[in-house]
Amino acid sequence: MKDESKYNAMSHVRRLVGLALSHARKVDCPSFPSIARDLNDNYLLGICDCCSADFLITGDKDLLDLKRYNSTLILSMSQFARIIGTIGSV
Repeated sequence: MKDESKYNAMSHVRRLVGLALSHARKVDCPSFPSIARDLNDNYLLGICDCCSADFLITGDKDLLDLKRYNSTLILSMSQFARIIGTIGSV
């Protein structure tokens, strides 16, 4: 039996990607931290710093284990969807 909590409807993913792209902007990041267990993930943390990201949405366990990096919350898609749902109902 599949763990349904790990999967999201494609329509939700498309909607989120569209929303993210509508707010996207280019940033220059001169350096990256050495925080993540997987060194290949550090560039994502650097980008979060450079653009003062509120959230980093990922399925990467190494990043999710950090939970937060500076002012950025690191969340799974389902955690983020719950937050968005909560905000939308206020």
